[in-house]
Amino acid sequence: MRMRYSLIVSLFSISLLSGCSTLSSLNPFGEKLEVMAPVPEFAAEFSQRQIWEKSVGKGSGEYFSTLRPAHDNGTIYAADRQGTVMAIDATSGNTIWEIQLAESVGLLSSRKSALLSGGVSVYNNRVYIGSERGILYSIDSATGQLIWEVQAAGEIVARPTIEKDKIMLVTTNGKLQVLNIADGTEVWRADLDVPVLSLRGQSSPITVEDKFVIVGGDNGRINAFTFDLGQLVWQERVAEPLGATEIDQLGDIDAQPVFHNGILYAIAFNNMLVAFDFNSGEALWRAEYGSIRDFIVTDDVIYLTDQNDHIYALNTSDYQLIWKQDGLNKRFVTAPALVGNNIVVADGEGYVFWLNKQTGAFVASEQLDRSGFVADPLTVNTKVILQARKGSVYAIER
Repeated sequence: MRMRYSLIVSLFSISLLSGCSTLSSLNPFGEKLEVMAPVPEFAAEFSQRQIWEKSVGKGSGEYFSTLRPAHDNGTIYAADRQGTVMAIDATSGNTIWEIQLAESVGLLSSRKSALLSGGVSVYNNRVYIGSERGILYSIDSATGQLIWEVQAAGEIVARPTIEKDKIMLVTTNGKLQVLNIADGTEVWRADLDVPVLSLRGQSSPITVEDKFVIVGGDNGRINAFTFDLGQLVWQERVAEPLGATEIDQLGDIDAQPVFHNGILYAIAFNNMLVAFDFNSGEALWRAEYGSIRDFIVTDDVIYLTDQNDHIYALNTSDYQLIWKQDGLNKRFVTAPALVGNNIVVADGEGYVFWLNKQTGAFVASEQLDRSGFVADPLTVNTKVILQARKGSVYAIER
């Protein structure tokens, strides 16, 4: 029977302390062991097809660095922790360009790792990626030429968000920064309260109607700022501190909020999914689901992976359960991706699972990469793009 350390977080690459970012520090709070579910057995309805595989540097290795690729206009953009950024043709898997952001040091041409983290963003012919060194890079998406780099207010471990002429990013020391897209100069910043103990992760901001910036904080609150000036419009609590210890009371919002049909959805670690009326900030409903993974909202259904690696489909109007899949308990499962009539997730042992989106039943699975998956899957039309811990990027479809 396979066992693993339990850190109250279902992702093996998450550490509670900002200074502890390797897998060896997973369980600083005790040696309690929990059972990881075996690979589910079922009658597969189809076999997934691998379209291509591309090696992008050395991946993230043993470090917390959820380097999720991005897609724009037929090109996949991916990176590794060391500093490799690559543009890949989404159809063929051929390399279009590659740039190295790691610094050359010494006479032997060794390189200082760029510590890229959080994932890639693409907007208006530019590629953006941040680092644990607090540097944000802007790269020409057609040529791979470095346009500019700027020092942010702190570590960047979440994907930057770009809208119109502004870049929005959140640093691990609780700064929401909005930068000029042309040269990276700061337009405005806001302070987000950071508790003494928090998860090592951040929520990527979203924009609403080009008028507001929405971001979740480590303190369990969701914040709405004006897009142009950074004035706080409203702030509401998602997570309620529960339990007797600081660990029990963790309520970080590390998943990106979702705005859909006038409603803002946010989920926090440990205990709460909330739907807000955006105009007033008033909570329409609250449901006891906790996660640090991004989630999907359609007109009718919310799909999410919780911190126990259970996958849920909920009704958007009243959060009633449609189905639950708990067959991947403690398998370090990614956020769900929606592909046609299927939900796709991957796990820490490198398996990819396809679920029926109506019932949650497993319909296909395959071990794709033994190094495992940490970063969430990306959908490109009928394809699913996945990046493994050791750097390989895969394009698959059913």
